[in-house]
Amino acid sequence: MEKNAVIAVFPKDEQAYKAFMDLKENERIISAGLVTLQGEHDFKLKDSFTTRDDSGWLTGSVFGSAIGLIGGPLGVLFGGTLGALVGADSDVAQVASDQVLLAFMATRLSEGDTAVLIVVEEDDEWALDRELIAAGADPIARQSLDTLIKEVARAEMIAGDVANLVRETEKAENKLAREKKINEKVAELKARFNLD
Repeated sequence: MEKNAVIAVFPKDEQAYKAFMDLKENERIISAGLVTLQGEHDFKLKDSFTTRDDSGWLTGSVFGSAIGLIGGPLGVLFGGTLGALVGADSDVAQVASDQVLLAFMATRLSEGDTAVLIVVEEDDEWALDRELIAAGADPIARQSLDTLIKEVARAEMIAGDVANLVRETEKAENKLAREKKINEKVAELKARFNLD
């Protein structure tokens, strides 16, 4: 059996909470977390559980890291507000294209949405999907837990680079704005003293 990470988005909080509680009875579930998006890039882990003592720290750490990354500079990047940066830095572009579940969280969750993050041991993906769809989930995304762990590790390594790119872009934009104001002031002074 393969260990997979699954994200299921629910249109209503009550549906997500019920599905989350029902997962506690599913013996294939290793752990699950209930996440809401309260504002732009403001993810909150409302509740979580683990069914195995030996895996709680791992999945909790992966969920926490994923939420932290999406709530930070990578969330801004995935959200498209820094699209120009993707073209400017090939490492950032590669991370953005590789991050299946992280990008899914950043782009498919809207303010007020609730998602259930799940780590499951499964050999038939459709079994869990059927259960989640019946509970009202739409959409659902999945990838292997190993791949998600690698995504999180790689994304954490470049999160600092993304933050630096954001700062550099803001600094360049501020410089252009200052130069524009200076040029306007020069034009105003020239007009006042008839120097044109």
